[in-house]
Amino acid sequence: MILNKRQILFGEEAVISHFEFKPPLVATGEMKSEACFIFPINTVGSSYRQDGVKSIKTGEGLLMKCGPYINKWESINYSTNSEVVIIRLLPELLKNILDHDIQKELSRCVMGNEERTTSEMVPLDSMLEKYLESLFLYFDHPHLVSDELVFLKIKELCLLLIKIPQQNNIKRLLFSLFEPEKFNLLEIVDANYLEDLSIQELASLSNMSVTTYQRKFKLLFKESPSTHIRIKRLNRSKVELENTEKTIADIAFQCGYSDPNYFSKSFIKQFGLSPSEYRLGLSREV
Repeated sequence: MILNKRQILFGEEAVISHFEFKPPLVATGEMKSEACFIFPINTVGSSYRQDGVKSIKTGEGLLMKCGPYINKWESINYSTNSEVVIIRLLPELLKNILDHDIQKELSRCVMGNEERTTSEMVPLDSMLEKYLESLFLYFDHPHLVSDELVFLKIKELCLLLIKIPQQNNIKRLLFSLFEPEKFNLLEIVDANYLEDLSIQELASLSNMSVTTYQRKFKLLFKESPSTHIRIKRLNRSKVELENTEKTIADIAFQCGYSDPNYFSKSFIKQFGLSPSEYRLGLSREV
């Protein structure tokens, strides 16, 4: 539940926002022609994108490029409300911020690297923490804000991100913030099949309604998304049973099952043996 929202405008666009909320909170949407940077405060969470999930831990920020997203936030201190500061990175702003020399530096990090990624975790060093503190001065005193100041604050953030040592992955992402990555239906579901996402949420990541998503998936792959996910999870559990000494309960949780008993029933239905019987049979073969 959102408790309070404050915004800093550039022209008529809200580009820096502060949200205070009571977790758990789910934020779903799509950034079509923009990117953003998120500062979490007293909250941790998970960001689900077309290429998989990023865990957002204490002391980290999140740089997200354009595309659909599902961000799920949890509390780390239930006596205190959670907060996020979101800075929208708009093309019309960044084209004036990232000058020729900066673009050249960023392009060197891209050459020879074909990895597709839609977000990166950023360690919040002392400079980024001081930057975050400075934003609250303007939230608290909005009469100090001007378009020129907002431009300088966005530029300051970009320069701080570029100067983070040994973080070429961040520079690569900055170079392609407004170039949407293209993932097919199978890539999206295979990147997220172990996560606690509903079919509706997977459809959202695929930019489709649930009905269209299920119809297209079955047409292309001859099975429903739910069946595909179930089989992939169970096949993954077989690999874990074969190659680790983890408990069956731990394997169930790791493979996306919140109930170990339901996992065992699904395993029996798929393979004709319980997980423990399957593991016992492996030990007899050795």
